[in-house]
Amino acid sequence: MSDWQPNIFDCPAGDVITIDSQHWDACLSRLSKGDLAGVHISAMSHYAEKDLEFLRDFPNITAVAISYGKGIDLAGLQYLEGLEYLTLDTYKDPPDLGQFSMLRTLSAEWSPQLSVDERNEQLEKLTLFNYKCPHSDLSYLPLIPSLKHLELNLSSVTLLDGADRQRHVQSLHFYRFLKLTRIAAIAALSGGSLQRIKFELCKKIEDIDQLGQLESVKKITLDRCADINDLEFLRGCSQLEEFVILDTKIVSGNLRPLLELPKLSYFFTSDKHHHSHTKDEINALLRSR
Repeated sequence: MSDWQPNIFDCPAGDVITIDSQHWDACLSRLSKGDLAGVHISAMSHYAEKDLEFLRDFPNITAVAISYGKGIDLAGLQYLEGLEYLTLDTYKDPPDLGQFSMLRTLSAEWSPQLSVDERNEQLEKLTLFNYKCPHSDLSYLPLIPSLKHLELNLSSVTLLDGADRQRHVQSLHFYRFLKLTRIAAIAALSGGSLQRIKFELCKKIEDIDQLGQLESVKKITLDRCADINDLEFLRGCSQLEEFVILDTKIVSGNLRPLLELPKLSYFFTSDKHHHSHTKDEINALLRSR
């Protein structure tokens, strides 16, 4: 069982109800009113059914979140031609996601059988948990031209090779990459669509200075990452507008390179005694330029 908590509220279109087999009739009655956008189905929330056949009667549902669903047959999802938001956690056999042409947001536990691809031409946001690859890199990631936001949670990859295939993505978030040591391949995204990049709980990165190759990136966030010697590498990020660094030590303490970034307008960190400036001092100097 994973420690990932699926996002069942990433659905701006309306409310989501948790289906409880102990109160089956009440749940279906609530769905029949037609004012709900979606359903949350979880074996941990008293869903005792073995399939999703009840969805046949509610084809207008646009959001489904399934957690702890390893014993549930997911074939019933086929009745939801207008599905826009889908979360899949701990499942046995994934459905063919190519049938959901309206899918906009997908959050799923990684599987080589997870068939998300260019057929999902409306998909803009993808979150994958526990991504694996025999090459220990990003070469197994799906290629979806419409994708704008890609988040990878908890992976054992050590390299970011394969990142060059994601030049259409605007936002990248790497969370809990506990073995990641080399990110040099990220330089291949320079000049592409990438505007925001975040590394969170990536404590073994050895070449963080490679972020300086991203001349068009607008926001960089480093949260609980390996120590950084200095901020000189940021000079290559000529379009950087925001820089956030949390619980990540800047060994030199010198924040002056931030003042030389022509587009930088916001900086946030936890103030340290050895820093050359406080974050408020840096931001005041940026505003006064």
